[in-house]
Amino acid sequence: MSTLSQPLAGKVALVTGGSRSIGAAIAQRLAADGASVAITYSASPVKAQEVVQAIERAGGQALALHADAGDPAAVRAAVTRTAEAFGSIDVLVNNAGIALGGAIDEIRFEDYERMIAVNVTGVFVATQEAVRHMKESLALRPLPRVTRTCRASGRTAHVALNTSAACPLRRQSWMSTGRARPPACITAAASVGGVCTEAPACTR
Repeated sequence: MSTLSQPLAGKVALVTGGSRSIGAAIAQRLAADGASVAITYSASPVKAQEVVQAIERAGGQALALHADAGDPAAVRAAVTRTAEAFGSIDVLVNNAGIALGGAIDEIRFEDYERMIAVNVTGVFVATQEAVRHMKESLALRPLPRVTRTCRASGRTAHVALNTSAACPLRRQSWMSTGRARPPACITAAASVGGVCTEAPACTR
């Protein structure tokens, strides 16, 4: 297969929250482009295996890992297992995320804390751990990619919160103690707008 038809041949990608909807579509497209793909899931083992099987039927390599995006230890373990299974990590897609909808005075604080754990802390931990593996292969591979998918909307007196750590991560990759340095990876935030999926509002 040519690099034109499979531009990611030989690369390794990790997609958090890759068992359903947008994450599943991203994982399958990365695999179609030639990447070996690991996906994480929290509450959908059957869906995760369906994604893996679909990729394998198409001739790709895939791995499903149980990892709650709000659990730093589980996120680190998923990144490590991806690198161990496929030899490296070239692409990280921080897709796992939850949104809180409704009147702001009705949102429970524990739900807000859960959102921060998944959407901010989880993104930071996954990126930090993945970049460590990416640095190990920088001499042999093109600059790795880190992407954060974003879904957000808002109405008067209501909120739909979905925070992203992509911007501060980009700044941190360029700056160290006030001095510019080459980035450890290329970062990007991909906004897909408001998307209706089969997942409940506060579960992914």
